[in-house]
Amino acid sequence: MQKTPVQAGLSIPAGHIMVNNRWRNTDLLKLLQSKVSVLFMDSTESVIDFYPSSHSGIIYLTESDILSVSDAKRRVAKLRKSRQIAFHRVLFSKTAMTQQYFAQFQKMVVIDCGMEIFPLMNHREAGDLIIRMIHQDIRTPSRNPFKSRGIVQSSPIDSAILQLVILFPKIGETKAKALLEKFKNINAITKASTEELSSVVGSSSAQHLRKFFET
Repeated sequence: MQKTPVQAGLSIPAGHIMVNNRWRNTDLLKLLQSKVSVLFMDSTESVIDFYPSSHSGIIYLTESDILSVSDAKRRVAKLRKSRQIAFHRVLFSKTAMTQQYFAQFQKMVVIDCGMEIFPLMNHREAGDLIIRMIHQDIRTPSRNPFKSRGIVQSSPIDSAILQLVILFPKIGETKAKALLEKFKNINAITKASTEELSSVVGSSSAQHLRKFFET
């Protein structure tokens, strides 16, 4: 597999991934190298850990990253401000130590920043997800469901967006599907009134959602 150091921001060939040097000599890197060609950034200073394509970037918040809460939030904020790429994703290591922080990171990433967050149990799950992202970006290079403020296709419901809505408090798969069918995208859900939400998920769930969005 290719391991040529390259400068972040250059075009990344289809089927390749650009990796931050901080991931050298890790099990996650070995997993990626077994599936795709790897390019390395020329330093460890970039806020981005992985570029699965030229237009998307990923930061992977490990358990140690998350336990330094303020530093992890600064990384998310820097990712949002990045102008090198069209859209952004955050991988969240959800362990016994970090699960208490997931709700606040979910709100920051999805609601406040309009990005995607994926809770993961281990590096193998992370590697499998990153590989899927590489292949997805090849098929749909300009797609970013969280940048759209209009109506998005609701049939079939995008599985990645559905999984994020399912993670909202007091919301399971049935209610998540109902919310997306009614409001079409996450931005519209977050702006809906308690009354509008109640008509879809019931009063109790609606109150939990509004509290979550406003916290």
